[in-house]
Amino acid sequence: MATVPFLIPPAPLPLLLMPAGSYAILYDIFVRATEDDLPHGWNSRRHACICSLAPNVLFFTCFTENTYRQLIRRLNTAGFFQIQYSDYCHPFIAPPAAWVVMLLLCLINPPGKLKSTVHGLKMHHIANPVCIVTTDIQHGGPYSLALRGPTPRDLVSPAAAAVLFPVPVIPAIAPPIPRYTRPSAAAAVVAGNWLQ
Repeated sequence: MATVPFLIPPAPLPLLLMPAGSYAILYDIFVRATEDDLPHGWNSRRHACICSLAPNVLFFTCFTENTYRQLIRRLNTAGFFQIQYSDYCHPFIAPPAAWVVMLLLCLINPPGKLKSTVHGLKMHHIANPVCIVTTDIQHGGPYSLALRGPTPRDLVSPAAAAVLFPVPVIPAIAPPIPRYTRPSAAAAVVAGNWLQ
């Protein structure tokens, strides 16, 4: 079957009037439409499969590159970087150029896959980068200079721990399990799994 060429419609007039600057493209894909077997889905995996043919021999197998990798590669190639799970930002781009990058995501393989699995695809202007506070509120950022309570040890990076005050320490005994944390042996018994 021949593939139908993908034509990019002209950018909407309001887009042409917007200033160049920082723009983000966000995507959301229906998992079931991606992973369910035909005729309900593409029977694709979101993540690569590792298959073993013989002991100590591993190989990756896939018929087409997974959806997410293709989207990420296209966005990265166009100069967008990840600011959240499926939210990619370009520090300075003209709105029509960002529009074209967004629409060209429809060209991932197989043809028609994105169009039949997309739950959301949008771009937005970030008027001022100060509005992105992710690193500011993470441990060690200017709005998170101290632990507010017991925190799983591996969720506090050594770089963040170095600037926190007071310096986080492993408690002598395991603290009470914080609210909304499921009980487990690792949570209740092993004090070394926590910092406070």
